[in-house]
Amino acid sequence: MSEGGTGEWFISPTCGRGSTGPVLMHVQSADARPREKTLIRMAGSRKSMTAAKSVDQYIRAAPVATQAVLRKVRAAIREAAPDADESISYGMPFYSYKGEVGIERRLCYFGLQRADLALYLRPKDLEPHAKRIAKYRSTKSTLRFPLDRPVPVPLLKQLVRDAVRKHRDAKSKSPRKGALFRKGR
Repeated sequence: MSEGGTGEWFISPTCGRGSTGPVLMHVQSADARPREKTLIRMAGSRKSMTAAKSVDQYIRAAPVATQAVLRKVRAAIREAAPDADESISYGMPFYSYKGEVGIERRLCYFGLQRADLALYLRPKDLEPHAKRIAKYRSTKSTLRFPLDRPVPVPLLKQLVRDAVRKHRDAKSKSPRKGALFRKGR
């Protein structure tokens, strides 16, 4: 894919409220030389976050005022899903089930937006909590927590724990690969 002018292309998991999935986005660089992707610009701040290679880098690149919130969210997810793999995907912290591949490996993402912290979970993991999360829900898979209010850490932990439990239950009930073919022989 060719670049248009000075800037880079990247895939964003959502683009604004009401989006239903990944969107290809173009980001302008400050100058014509290639740079790391600028993914988030905080409202009222000139500081931009660049594409991090680890969750530690992501948190360190965030505005100082938001770093404590990001650490709390990270700790809550790690406590609720201690066996999850932690990485960066779509420029945000990403947690996945160990040894899983494809879409089923996704547990959750979190990231800073202009005035809030966004948590992304699969819609089927959010549905059982529809009433409790209604005031935070912005799309079928996104919860937004305003940065000017405390993030409900117990709610985050419960959502992640329930998603992990649901995933383990579904995995234990599904037949092993090849079981259908072996049964009749």
